[in-house]
This record gives sequence, structure tokens and C-alpha cells, in this order.
Amino acid sequence: TYGIDVDAKTPFMYQYNLTWEQRLGRDSTLEVSYVGSQGRDLTRSRDINQIPLDQDVDGNDVDDRLDYVRCNTNDSSCRAQYRPYGVYGDASIAFWGTDGRSDYNSLQAQFITRFGRGSQLQASYTLADSTADASTSLSSAAGLFARDSVTDIYRPGSDDGDADGRRRRVLNSSLIYNLPTFAGQGGLKEWLLGNWTVGGILIYASGTPLTVFTSQPGGDLDGTHPADLGYRFHSRPLATGQSCRGSGDLGVLNPAAYTLTGYELGNSAQQMPRGTCDGPDFFQTDLSIYKSFPFKERFNVQLRLEIFNLFNDGTYQVYNPDTENGFQVNGIDNARNEFGRRWQLGMRLSF
Repeated sequence: TYGIDVDAKTPFMYQYNLTWEQRLGRDSTLEVSYVGSQGRDLTRSRDINQIPLDQDVDGNDVDDRLDYVRCNTNDSSCRAQYRPYGVYGDASIAFWGTDGRSDYNSLQAQFITRFGRGSQLQASYTLADSTADASTSLSSAAGLFARDSVTDIYRPGSDDGDADGRRRRVLNSSLIYNLPTFAGQGGLKEWLLGNWTVGGILIYASGTPLTVFTSQPGGDLDGTHPADLGYRFHSRPLATGQSCRGSGDLGVLNPAAYTLTGYELGNSAQQMPRGTCDGPDFFQTDLSIYKSFPFKERFNVQLRLEIFNLFNDGTYQVYNPDTENGFQVNGIDNARNEFGRRWQLGMRLSF
């Protein structure tokens, strides 16, 4: 069961930047920029059939969110009585509106220098902050509530946090270095040592935010009570105070940083925020080596060797595991990129 706001607005975005560029010497430039954007009236969904905060429809001096969990799993009418639209039973109602927002602010710098025989070095760095009020990385098992959904509609700020795709720091650099041609020196020296080109690309990016969810905040320890609290799929555990970063070759998250001990049923305010821990950094270096053989003035044959991921650094893939019990994370697949280091050989004829 779902609906769409008849007064929905058209999402829009402001984008703005300010750049300062300075020439350094004869062959170098430095560019520094502020780049920002604001997304407004973005689409996101909410369960309008969530149990309200501090509601006590049966007058027993017990919060209805707690009464809901105490209902037997097989007694849907018991649970439905606490929902605003109980006529639909104990069911969620996804309602799509346009009240989402996102904000991005960054400092970007770029340095370019040219030298020698057409050689060039370029390096760029970005320091960014990106926030949003909804997650876009929840499991597809959540159906209509999988993405851009509000955790608790009665606490509208409960999902404010780092945007899922935010990378705090990004560094890119590239080099093309043309070695001497030894033109006119003839013989083996010119043929073998001349017209070499070495190139490289280095990429570093800090990790994206991870959010840990729990699929069983209500406990359901004996299988006779609801596992959720009437706000589904987004429930997050409590923090223990330990560092969230894991250790070891494949460690990403520290399980001891998350707990359900002391979890107050029906209270979404105690949950951890979204994006409390950054995932692993990304690092990759590519190398290229070219050798040109010019002949008959108009023709050139170039042999090319390219190596991608030169140091065989592990890359991790984002995935959304579904679990029947315990925690799940919009996290990191603990497996290295199956490609690893890759070699590529080629030949190019130009005329």
C-alpha cells in the first residue's frame, strides 16, 4: 500500500562555484576553487502508518510503541489498533513526498606544469563535505522503503547525516614524461634509447560512510513477537563507545562498536546516526610505457605496455546483505577485486 503527495514539487538544485587561477612561472598554473550545491524538494518516502510517539490509545499508561511489540505475532488486530490507519491492518503505507534535501561543499585545487619535450604533470585535490537527510543505500529487500526513506516520521531529523556517496578527500595525479629522442645520433642508440614515454596515474579517495542497521530491534527472541517497532528497515543499533574501524587484512567494521544491550523498545531517538564510520580508502596506481619507432618521415609505430593497479591494491565493492537476524550494513564486500593487477599490450600505427 502506498501513495504519492498530490502537492509534490519538482526537485531542484542550486550549483555555484568561485575559482581563482594563478600562473606560476612560464609553464605552471595553480587553480583553487570553492564548489557547492544544494538539493531541495528531493523525493523521499515515509511510512505514514507508523505508530505515533507518546500515543496511548488504550489508556493503559504504556507507550503504544511498546504495546505494539508486546502483541503476539499471530495477533494482527492487536498490532493494527495502534497504527493511525489500522483499517489497513498491521501494514506499512509508503507515502512519497518531496521534502528531502542535500548539501555539498568542497575546496578543490589543481596544479599543472609542463616541462621538457611535451611532458606534463597534473595533480588535483578535493576536500569535501556532503550531507543529506535520507539514505540511498538500503537493501532492496525493503521494497518500497528501500531508498530515500525516513526512519521515524515523528523525529524528522533522525536521518540527518553524511551523504552515502561522500568521499572526504580525493587526490588525482597524472604524469606524461617524454624521454629524449636522440634524433640525428643514428644507429642503435637512437633506435633503442630514443622516443620513450613513461606515464602514470595515481588515485586516492577516502572511504564512503557506512551505516549499520538492525533487522531485529524488537528482539523477537521467542518467535512470538514482532521484530520491528512500527518503523521498519531503518532501525540502527546503539554505540558502545569503541572505535568503529576494524583491523586485520579484511577488517572493515569493529563488531564491538555496536550493541542492542540497553536498547529501549520504541525509542528511535537513542539510535546511532547514519554514516557513523567511513569504509576503507581507495588507492590505485596505473603505469604506462610507450616506445615509438618513426620511419620514412610519415610513419610511426608505437609499442604500448599498460599496467592497471600496479601495486595490486585490494578494492572493495559496496553491497547490501540481507540477514534474518542481527545487523546488516550498507557496507563493504570483504573480497578483493577479482581482476587484481592487469597488463595490457598494444601496438599503434600512425601516419
